[in-house]
Amino acid sequence: MFSVGAIIPLVPFLLTSGTAAVVASSVMAGAVLAGVGGFVGFLSGTSITRSATRMLGLAALAAGVTYLVGRLFGAAVT
Repeated sequence: MFSVGAIIPLVPFLLTSGTAAVVASSVMAGAVLAGVGGFVGFLSGTSITRSATRMLGLAALAAGVTYLVGRLFGAAVT
């Protein structure tokens, strides 16, 4: 099941490239993360909005840290 979710952000890169693919991938990943977070909130009986926001925020934080570590080590995506 993980692989199904992992392919969603890759779909834009199969259809296009460059900035358009990055933006589309980010939007799709954000929507899926918010949806999963909201679903977890629903299942646990907590606020759907809060759970979705928390999931999206933590994912954005993780992406930001990953980006900064990559910059620190001089990694580049071409």
